[in-house]
Amino acid sequence: MSFGPHHPLAIRREFKQKALMNYAVVAAGFVLVVAGASAFLSPIWPGFFPLLSADAVSLGLAYICLKGLEGREIGFSCTKCKKWISVNTPWVCGVCGASNSNVDVFPFCNRCESCTDLPKAYKCHHVVSGDDDVGSVPCENLNFLSQDRQETNYAYCLQGKSEASVSNKHEEKMRKRKEQSEEKEQKIALALLDAKLKAARATVKVPVVKSPRERMQEDFDKSMGALFSSEDIAAAQIAELEKDPKFENDPSGKERRKEWINNWARRNIQ
Repeated sequence: MSFGPHHPLAIRREFKQKALMNYAVVAAGFVLVVAGASAFLSPIWPGFFPLLSADAVSLGLAYICLKGLEGREIGFSCTKCKKWISVNTPWVCGVCGASNSNVDVFPFCNRCESCTDLPKAYKCHHVVSGDDDVGSVPCENLNFLSQDRQETNYAYCLQGKSEASVSNKHEEKMRKRKEQSEEKEQKIALALLDAKLKAARATVKVPVVKSPRERMQEDFDKSMGALFSSEDIAAAQIAELEKDPKFENDPSGKERRKEWINNWARRNIQ
């Protein structure tokens, strides 16, 4: 028996007032039934025994009504999937991890039987339709039972195999997707680092450490190059001097210039 959906924030107050409201309703009904029976039976059947019989019948009816009211279901609709959540659902405490099966006395809107902690939210245990890739997935919406909207240490359902299987498959699929995404991000990061390293190597010339023999060979090649280069330049200049017509009648001037060229070549050889 249910009196319709309630908001999660009001369910704790309703649970606390349940017994009081049940007794109040039964007491009011008992008084009305006794008064009506007395007014109806007194003119027809005077005496004490008819009234006593009416009281006994009224007490029996009151007891039946009280048991019926005590068995009524208290719950609320999930704020996300809108499915009904009964407070007598077996649940697990988010603080100590203890299972609570005595839900008539310790529902999740009351306290944990083990640690006496007061849950401030309940995670929806219903399964809802997902996208084409995932299929059915758990709702897992947090229905807050207090105004502070605490998202930690929430109560959750002591799930059966069917919903736990769906939840495990969903979690496994999400875990694989996360791993694949992280692997791709790592590959992209490594590729960018490789490109930066290649560019850095292309712009920076790493000095080569040469052995003593290589340094001596390099010095010898440089000296030989300077020697033959100065001799080649001097020989070319003297050849042009021999061809120059303005020195045909000035042999002394030609000789002076040859001597200067030879002196320059000797200085460069040194």
